[in-house]
Formats: sequence, C-alpha cells, structure tokens
Amino acid sequence: MGCGKASSSRGIGWLRLAAFASPWYPLGAIMLPFAVFLPPLYAEQAGLGLALTGQIFLMARLFDLVIDPFIGAASDRWQTLFGKRKPWIFAGLPIFCVGVYLLFNPPVFAPREAAGLFSHAGLYLLTAAVLTAFGSSLMLVPHAAWSSELADGYDQRSRIMGTNEWVNLVGVLGVAVIAAGLERVLHAGQAEQMRLVGFSLVMVAPLCVAACLLAMPEPKAHRNRPAGGWDFASALLNPFYARLAAIKFTNSIAESITQGLWVFVCASYLGLAHYASTLLAIHIAMGFLAIPLWTMASYRLSKRASCMGALGWRVVLTPLILLLPVGDFPLTALFMALVGLSLGAESSLLRAMVADVIDHHQLRSGLKLAGLFQGSFNVISNFGKALGVGLIYPLLAWLEPAHAGGVSPLLPLFYALVPPLLNGVCILLLAGFRLSRSEVEDIRQRLTSI
Repeated sequence: MGCGKASSSRGIGWLRLAAFASPWYPLGAIMLPFAVFLPPLYAEQAGLGLALTGQIFLMARLFDLVIDPFIGAASDRWQTLFGKRKPWIFAGLPIFCVGVYLLFNPPVFAPREAAGLFSHAGLYLLTAAVLTAFGSSLMLVPHAAWSSELADGYDQRSRIMGTNEWVNLVGVLGVAVIAAGLERVLHAGQAEQMRLVGFSLVMVAPLCVAACLLAMPEPKAHRNRPAGGWDFASALLNPFYARLAAIKFTNSIAESITQGLWVFVCASYLGLAHYASTLLAIHIAMGFLAIPLWTMASYRLSKRASCMGALGWRVVLTPLILLLPVGDFPLTALFMALVGLSLGAESSLLRAMVADVIDHHQLRSGLKLAGLFQGSFNVISNFGKALGVGLIYPLLAWLEPAHAGGVSPLLPLFYALVPPLLNGVCILLLAGFRLSRSEVEDIRQRLTSI
C-alpha cells in the first residue's frame, strides 16, 4: 500500500520548525482572552450577566464539537494541487481574523438591549465567538494532522508537538504581557486591553500562516482506500486513543476551571485585582521556559512518564493557594511561577502520543486518518473546556447574590481542590497507557516496509 514516508524532524532546523508552528501563535493567543478576560468583559460591560455569557461561550465551544471531526476527515480525504492540509489552513485565516476583530472590539450596548441571548449584545457575542471558533478549527485541526505526519520517530514527535505548544505559549504570553503592560503602565481597563490585543492578532495572524505555508512541504500523501462510517468509528474506539481522549477531556475541564476562575479568585480572595494580568504573565512565562525541559524529559524517560510528572506537579502545588496571605503580591507571584512550570507540557505530550496511536491504527487498518484523530481530539478538548465554562459561570452567578457582602468560601476551595482532583484522575488513566517507545519504533519500521 504505498506509505509515504514522513520527513525526520531531526533534519528540520529550529528556525524552520518554528516557522511551521507559527499559526499556533494566534491560536494560542486567543485562548487566554477566551477563557479569562472576555467572559467577565461581556458579562459586566455588555450587561449579559455571568450565566448567559457562560452559556454563549459554551455554544461556541459546542459548535466545534460538530465541525472539527468533519474538518479532519475532509482534510484526510481531499488531495489538492496545494496539498491536503494547506488549503484548509489558508481558508481559515480570513474567518479567524473577522471573528477576532468582532470579538475583541464589541460596541457599546445600551442597557435595555443587553437582556438575553436574542438581544443585540447576545447575538453579537454568539456570532463573533462562533466565527472565531470556526476559523481556529480550520487552521488548528489540519495543522495538528500535518504535524503528526511530519516526523517518523517517537522522540521526533515530541519535538514537533513540543514546538507547537511552545509557540502556542508564546502567543498566550504575548497576550498576557500586553495586558499586564497596559494594566501596570497605562492603567487601562480590560476593554482597552482586549481591543489592542485583538488588533495585534488580526495583524500577526496572516504573517504566521504565510510563514507556515512557505516553510514546509507536506509529506507524500498516503493513499487511503475509501473509508466508511465503520472505519471512522473503529478508529475512535481504538483503546489507546480512547484512553488518551478520556485524559484530555478530564484535563480540559480542570484547565477551564482554573482559567475561568482566576480573575475572580485573584480579585475576591487574594485581594490583587489590579495584578491579575501581571500574575498570569509570570505564570505563562514559566511554562514557556519549561516546555523544552519536559520535552527533553520525555526523551530520557517516555512521553507518558513526563506527562504524569507535569500533572503531578500541578496536583501537589495548586492547593497551596489556600495558604497565601491576602494582598501578598511577591508570594503569590512565586506561587504562580512554580505552578506555571508545568503549563502546556501535558498538552504537547498528549498530542505526540495521539500521533503514535495514528500509526498504530494505520498498521491495523491500512488507513491513515491523522485529520480525523486530531480533529476528534480537538473536539474532546473543546468539550471539556465547554463543560468547565458551563460549570463555572452558573456557579459564580449563584454565589454572587448569596455572598454580595463578602467572598464565598466555596470559590477558593473550588479553584484549589477540584482541578487537582481531576488531574489526579488523569495520572491514574495515564498509568494504564501501554504503547511504549519500542512498540512505536517497531510500528514505524513495519509501516515503512509496506
């Protein structure tokens, strides 16, 4: 069956690999505002309220659940003169830019208009969020599939997925630094911060996509036999993939809760409302510095062991927020820096493990379905994040009137204990993942000999 051999990532220079990964910069940059800054902005300044804002962002995430597998499967199936993945990334760019511009630059809504989902404010937010999510998916899913096909070895995949996540954190860090700078230097509010962030993303995203499309040719296409519904179902029921999907789902809920509650915990519990963006920047900067270390740890140990270590680090440290004194910026900054050392590590390692599962399934079935696997993995991630958002904002809306004169003790407890508990479940699930380095290398050798 002609299996197109992927390029070895060892022969790809770091600069070229960074150019290939550059679309993850704008895709990463929208994550922090989407989870942390924009919901409170629309809830308070647009008058939508916490519960309705959470529901609208949940709808946008659920939209991804529908389209991501189709985008992945379509990019697996259709070969064009420009490749299988590149046209989708290019097509997603203008949709992404329009969505970002609208989402980050809301008009001023009259109070009487911001009354519900079908108000001017509600429909505006829903349209902007869905456009942003759709454009993101058109770029992210094919790029993740392309990344899976780019390398032909166990450690090389860690390197490529680690670079994607590293650039992703550059985007997140860029947003945090811009927001923190505006917060500390110009004393700008969140609306002004987000407006400047939106303009910067609209300008940078085309440059990133151009760099990616010009930096790397696509690997030789694998000719799949016609695949039907049962082929897709059997792929997603692969036991290795099912375990990774359960881990990603659980971890995404934990991540969404942590991100969504941060602004409220920082202001109401820690008494550091004016340092929320600065502390996030410190947190993200440490993740940016640590990603290569977790990747190198996977070379010496395994992806599974490195991923368990990153999650375990978070499980141990996150509850310590309950011991922080109110208003103590230096100690809180140290706490955020230490917890940030594990940021993003599990995301890149899990993506690299999915790439190994793609080869495992190809050897068994003869079908290379990188787009389907990575698209479905994105669905799982977004569903977990959506569920987290769906839990957070109704909870906040319930706590707000009940404790209008003070801070509910449930808020810091929820932040400190629920995400570590969920990440502990992820560690237990990872302990049962048995696709080892030697098995993956053996699968690669057998595929290249077909």
